[in-house]
Amino acid sequence: MKLSISFLFILCLVVLAFAAEQPSKQVIVSYPKDTPDHEYNLIKGFAAKTSESVMQSVQAMGAKSNVLIEEDKTVSINKS
Repeated sequence: MKLSISFLFILCLVVLAFAAEQPSKQVIVSYPKDTPDHEYNLIKGFAAKTSESVMQSVQAMGAKSNVLIEEDKTVSINKS
């Protein structure tokens, strides 16, 4: 599992390098709790700036690991 996550991350970076001319947006890629390797301490995942086609490719490659890809945006707490 550790090797496949590292491979997925490296593959994502390679695809990003080739897709530089496409419009891109920032996303967060995260994995389920039982995933043994991660980049963040708070959530298991990493951030990237990528195109829609690359996001779809990474989503397809990470389907077995239940990878979640969502747009990176500001989070705030509303006072009630």
